[in-house]
Parts: sequence; structure tokens; C-alpha cells
Amino acid sequence: AAQAAVMLVSYIVLSFLTNYQFAILVAVGAGLSNFLYKRIYVATKKASIGVSEQGSEFNSLLTQAVHNYKYLKSTNYFDRFSKKLIEVINKIEILNRKMGLYSAITSSAREPMIIMVVSLVIYIQINYMGASLASILFCLLLFFRALNYLVVVQNFWQTFIQNIGSMHLVSTLHAELEEVKEEQKSKVFETLRSEISLSNINFAYGPKVILNNLSLTIPKNQTVAFIGESGSGKTTLANMICSLIEPASGELLVDGVKLNDYNLDSYRDKIGYISQEAVIFNDNIYNNITFWDEPTEENLKRFWDIVSLASLTDFISAQPQQHLTELGDNGILVSGGQKQRISIARELYKKVEILILDEATSALDSETEKIIQENIERLHGSYTMIIIAHRLSTIKEADRIYLLDKGETGGKGAADQMLIADRDIE
Repeated sequence: AAQAAVMLVSYIVLSFLTNYQFAILVAVGAGLSNFLYKRIYVATKKASIGVSEQGSEFNSLLTQAVHNYKYLKSTNYFDRFSKKLIEVINKIEILNRKMGLYSAITSSAREPMIIMVVSLVIYIQINYMGASLASILFCLLLFFRALNYLVVVQNFWQTFIQNIGSMHLVSTLHAELEEVKEEQKSKVFETLRSEISLSNINFAYGPKVILNNLSLTIPKNQTVAFIGESGSGKTTLANMICSLIEPASGELLVDGVKLNDYNLDSYRDKIGYISQEAVIFNDNIYNNITFWDEPTEENLKRFWDIVSLASLTDFISAQPQQHLTELGDNGILVSGGQKQRISIARELYKKVEILILDEATSALDSETEKIIQENIERLHGSYTMIIIAHRLSTIKEADRIYLLDKGETGGKGAADQMLIADRDIE
């Protein structure tokens, strides 16, 4: 494109030097015809952005269809969901047809318009300006050569306009990411020495207040539990402790230092997070727990030590391929309880100090839940554990329990001190 542009400019300059009147008239004619092309380019740009936006929508719907396959299949909602996919595909098809039409118009109209402009200029030159036929013919030769490069430049420009939608989306995404870019400070978080404390924390999603002037303390190597109704702020609080979100006001201190004054990546290295939906990768048990660490002698020893701590030894030993047993997509080949144990083992292998369990057993049956609870209780005193639960019965061994009510602490104490003993909080 750059070479074509240079050659185009060179031939136009030569034309001006040969017969500037002819060159100026052609340039004016080209400028007038450019109004038509400008409108076509604007329409092409709009269609290109539309294709990119609809493509993003299609990818989102496709991801949702795969993720929610079981639900859509079992409820026969696939037909209705597929109609939405088809609707997006039709929109993309229409926009692509528009871009194809605009491209065809610019390609087919280019030479006829040039011929009309040049013919009109020759007529004016001969009849009103008295220009010599020789100079006109030489200019025509130069413009003919320039025309080839003009077509190349316009084709590049047309392609650029057709793809500008994708660049626009990438540019918009980059700007949004820059706005929320996380600043990594130089102070490295080495270990939790004393406590995590939250003082007068406030947080809201739009007009909805989630945490309201909340204050609490999480001492090192103690188990602290948050219970409360759905929407009371339990998970938001856990996300804040993980440094995924920041409080609107108030202070979150780790060993007396503001959390944001640390290098947050080094802080997160010490955090293990286990949610209701166990995170299992489509790989074997060893890679899921070690996160693809090399199977060196040292790593294998640590792997089996952690497996024992998570009560997985019998399960793995019973498998034909033992630790190299494949778990399938999202752990489809193992039970929910085993998936949670593997999740726990992964966090322990990571050498974490702060272990967050967000409704980690709520999706399990009572017998499996009891086994997982026993695994968790074995870690009591060795890790700083933050447990989010609905039921007091699942956190009865916690050192400290906070009842969250509409973003505030409605009560706190040990399990035997709480007034809501053994009652589900729905």
C-alpha cells in the first residue's frame, strides 16, 4: 500500500508539471466524486462495526449454550435458544451483504466515473482553455499509470474499512481495560503475620448498598465464617478480601498495611479460593492439583503429601492410572465430592496461607458434605480460613462467626454463642 501510494503521488506530481490546468481540473472532478465514495465508506464502516458487535453477541450466546447444555437439553429450550442464535446469524449475513454491495459499487463505479471526469476535462481544455493535444495526451498517459496505483490504494482502503469494526472493538476494549488497570506496588506480601482487618467498609452496586459501614477482624490461623441470607454481602466481602474489588470507603488492612499498598499478585499467591462450582480442568489429577508443575521427585512427594491431607489417597490409588487419571471436561468423570477435594488439594499444593471457601459444600449431598467438612476441620489452626455458608451447622467449628444482615454485622461470636443455633438462614 505504501509503495502504491508513493507511485500514485509521483505520477500526479508529474501531471501537474506537464499541464497543471488539466491536473487541477481532474483533481476537482475526483474531489467531487469523492463525496459519493465518502458516504459509501461511512456506511461500510458502520456495517463493519455492526458485524463485529453481532459476532461478539454470537460468541457469547454460543458459550452460554455450551455452558448451559444440560439445562437447555433437559428442558427442550434448545429450539428457542437456537432461534436467537439464528437471529444473530441473519443480522451478520445482512451486514456482510451490505458490505459486499458497497464494495461492488465502489469497484464498478470507479472507472466509469474516471472516464466521465477525464472526458469532461478534455472537452473543457480543448474548447475553452486552448490546451495542446500533445500535453493532454501526455497527461492522460500519466493519469492512466496513476490510475493503476489508485485502484490498489482504494482496494487497500476498502479492506481497511471493512475490517475497521474489529479494530474499533479492540480499541474500545483496550481503553476500558486501561481505565481499570490494576496498579502493582513494589511492596511484596511475604506472609500473614497478624490479621486482616476491615474498618467501616462501604460498597454498592449502583444504588444497591451491599456493605454498609462494616467492620470485622480475621486473626491469623483462625477460622472465620460469614453466614447470612442471599444478597447479604458474604461473597462481596470475600471478593474484597481477595482484592478483586475495592471498597468505596473504609480501610482494608493486612497486618496494619493497606491492601492496595502491597503488590497484589504477591498477596494473591497466598490465597486459595474454593467456590460452590469446583474448578476442574480437562486434564489428569496430577496436573489439576499441581497446576502443571513438572513431575520431579520433589513435586511428586509434595503432591502425595497434599493428596493425603485432602483425603484423596484411597480414591487416587484405586484408579487404574492413579494420579495420571483423566478427569474429563469440568471433571465430568468424577463425583462432586471428589471434585471439591481436588480443588482443596490444588489450593494446599499452592502453599497458600489464606483459604476462602465460598459455599464450598452447599451443592453436595449431606454425606459428602460431612466428609468435606471433616477435611476442612483437619486444616483448622494451620490456615487462615474464611468460610461462607448458609447454615450454622456447616461452620460449627469456626473460631468466630459473623452474621451478615443487609451488609452489616447482625451478630458475631463462636458457634455456641450464636442465638441462631442450627437454623438455616434462607
